This record gives sequence, structure tokens and C-alpha cells, in this order.
Amino acid sequence: MEKRKESRSDVQTKLELEIAKRLGLEKEEQFIGDIKLIFDGVKKKNEEVTEIYEIYCGIEKLKFAQKQKIANDLLKMLLFEKLKNKEFEKKIVVVDENIKDFLSKEKHKTWLNQVIDGFNVKIELYKISYEQRKEIKEAKKNQNLMQK
Repeated sequence: MEKRKESRSDVQTKLELEIAKRLGLEKEEQFIGDIKLIFDGVKKKNEEVTEIYEIYCGIEKLKFAQKQKIANDLLKMLLFEKLKNKEFEKKIVVVDENIKDFLSKEKHKTWLNQVIDGFNVKIELYKISYEQRKEIKEAKKNQNLMQK
């Protein structure tokens, strides 16, 4: 029986965890009443959340589902602020310059970019190694082959 090839999401999840660790983020469930929100990471000061992070490890180009994932992450961040009645530092960390450019209001005029800019969400580029990028590309290729 052939061993299952590592999927793109496996590779991305592993990289997200590595990035979160390197950025010093904590991953814990945030409860507001009976609503549970899970971010890729948070930073705290005096046991209080001060920054919320989502990490996106896709490369090259965003497809519709990936744009939806980022939009959902934004909505989750904004809901957290609304329910806490407090503003937080909000960051989306990406690993690809093309993705960062796509999410930039200066480079593209979409409603998603307007939300990012209008609600002060910072897009940060986290540099990954050539090997990590190659691993994501290979997993992406394997995933596309599995879907055919």
C-alpha cells in the first residue's frame, strides 16, 4: 500500500506552527460567552490579548476558496474586537510577496483590500527558505494530482 503523500494543507499547517513559534505567538481558544474563536496566534501583555494573528502559507496566486479563507479570518478578527468592545493589533502573516501585493490596497482595489485597510489590519511578509517554498510547491502539485 502506497504511503499517502503529504498534502498542501499538511505542509502549510506545519509551516504555520513553525512561524507562530518563531513569532512568539500563543495558540489558545478565545471564549466570549459561549462563542469560541481560534486564531493562528495571539500575543498578550499582562495575560490580556493585545494582538491577534492569522497566518497564510499559500504561494503564488489566490484562488477563490483561499480568498474566502482570508475573508473569514478577517471577519473572525473583527467579530472578536466587536464582542470584546476593544481594538486589537490585527495581523495577517503571509509567506509570498505576490500574496502580500494582492492584499495591498495600493496594488489592488477590491472590497477585501478595502476591509484590510479600513480596519487597520497589517499584512506582514514572513520570509521562508527556498526549501520551504519548494516543499509547498511540491505538496500543491501532489494535491492537484489527487483532485483529478
